[in-house]
This record gives sequence, structure tokens and C-alpha cells, in this order.
Amino acid sequence: MKEINFMTIGDDKYFPFINFSAKQLMKFYPNCKFFIYDWGFSPYHKEILQSYPFSILINWCDKLDLESGYKNITDEFQKEFSTENLLVQRKKEYLYSQKAICTLDCAKRVNENLIFIDGDAFLINKIDEIFEDDFDIGITIRSKEYISRKEKYGLKMAINVGVIFFKLDSKSMQLFIEEWIKQIKITKSMFIEQTALTVLIEKYNKEIYDKYYNEGFMYLSNKKIKIKTFPCTKYNYSYPGEGFNPLNNKIIHLKGQIEKIKEIIIEYKLRHFFSKFFQIFPFFIKKLLNEIIPIKILAEFIAYPKKFEKIKKNILYRLNFKFIKVLLSLIKL
Repeated sequence: MKEINFMTIGDDKYFPFINFSAKQLMKFYPNCKFFIYDWGFSPYHKEILQSYPFSILINWCDKLDLESGYKNITDEFQKEFSTENLLVQRKKEYLYSQKAICTLDCAKRVNENLIFIDGDAFLINKIDEIFEDDFDIGITIRSKEYISRKEKYGLKMAINVGVIFFKLDSKSMQLFIEEWIKQIKITKSMFIEQTALTVLIEKYNKEIYDKYYNEGFMYLSNKKIKIKTFPCTKYNYSYPGEGFNPLNNKIIHLKGQIEKIKEIIIEYKLRHFFSKFFQIFPFFIKKLLNEIIPIKILAEFIAYPKKFEKIKKNILYRLNFKFIKVLLSLIKL
């Protein structure tokens, strides 16, 4: 079987996400390699991350120019940010630009098949179909409504670079990422790394963002690179608080929602447990149980104590109106 490699970046703030991400990869792809770029982990957190048999921790702290690196980022964000917030945003943009630099470094360490996931993203199911599909670069794109809304403000943000699939050999991978870095250097817009990638691919494929699973091509140094679009909802899902299904939302991306990670992880584990547990019952029993309290609400009931009253009302509402229906179903049996 071809090698499978994952990579991510992060610091102490992102440790809870990355640690959980490593546990998920152990479950789904225990034979993969997980490259973790250390942007500032504590010694204790480093020890934990290095304890996973497939993890490779790469010290990147010395390569981050936190003192003056942001000065390479232009002040083109003036329209979007007040003067006092401009410096903060420029520093963020510098860090965003480093994603591509780290990815290029990682491409040099692998032979093929590299999947980039943000520090606050993780798998909740296997993605075997990605490895079986025919493409070289897989990008996750947002909804047409979102893309259109951002374009009104002059922002090219079709791609969410929280997840990128590189299904090609190391040399070709490097060629593509180098083009991405060149585009970053001339891009003058917010969210520089994803804006640059959106613009780069659009140069070669004008209508590629019109729908999911579109295909396009780029030619770099006489190499033909096949690009394919995938829905964020499935492979880069950012709204787990609204509910999620491991079959429909295979990669969750919390987008820095550090305060929600514990509840979301607990809810995911509970849903998984209840789904497995209910398998022991006959179909009609499972259906009746789901009529009374769906797995989603049952998991929320336990995972979100702060929402207890709201969830309790939801359950009581369902019980009041479903009880007669369930009773009649039982009588028919």
C-alpha cells in the first residue's frame, strides 16, 4: 500500500486539538506518519505528542520570525481593520503565510500522499475514498453563497486551506507549493494563504469553484497536475455545534473554538458510543428509541451541562408529542 502522511502545525494553544487529532489518526490510520510542526509547545506537551508511535515532531520555532516577519506583509488590510487592529492582523497574516512554508518542508520529507490539516482540525471517520480517487491536488471549497458574499468585499476566499489533499510525488508536490508561495508573496488581501491559493488555481481554471467535485488542471514544468474540488461540509466541516454525522462530516475543523473542544469531543464520543450500543437492538426498537430521544439530543444532554435546561425542554417537548405515537406503535406490535 502507498504511504499515507498527515501534517499539522500548532503551539500550546492548539495542543488539545492536535492531541485529539493524533488519537483519531491512531484509530483510523495507525500506519500513517503524522508530522507535527512545533510552533511553541511546552516540554510536557512535546513529550505527549512524541509518545505516539507515528508522530514526528519538527521544531519550527526558530524559523518563525515573530519579531519582524509581519513587516513583510503589506498594509493592504487598512479598509478592513482599524489602525489599532492593523498590526495584530498583519502578524496573523504572517503566520498564515507560514502554512505553505511548512507544507513545502514536509513535502521534502515524504514520497507521496500528504494531507495537511489545520491544528484545530481532526478526522472523525476514515477517508479511504480520497486515496482511491483520481486527482493530484484536492481542495475543500465553501458554498457558492459564501464565495459570492466575500467577493462583494473584494475577497477571493473560495478555498478553505484548513484541509488540503496532496496526492502526488514529492517533486511535483514541491513544484505546486512553490507556486503557492510565489502567489502569497504578491497577494495583497486578508487571509493571505487561502486567498493566494484561490487566485492561483483560478488562473488556470476559471469555473472550478462553481460546484463540488469539479476537476481542473495546471501545468508546472511540463507536469500536468489534476485538481479536484471537495465540499467543506464533508472534509472541512466547521459547524459541529449544529450537529454532525461521521458519514457526512468526515473531518471537523473547529476554527480556533478552543472553548468548545471539550464539549464537542465528548459529544462525538457519546454519539459514537450510542450508535454502536443501539446496534444490539432490533430495527423497530432503534426506531422507537430515536423517536423519543435521538442520539444527537441524547449526546448533547450529557455533553453540554450549561445547556441543560434548553436541552431538557427539547426532550420533554419530544416526549409529550411522541409518547402517544410510540405507544400506538408498540400496541401494533
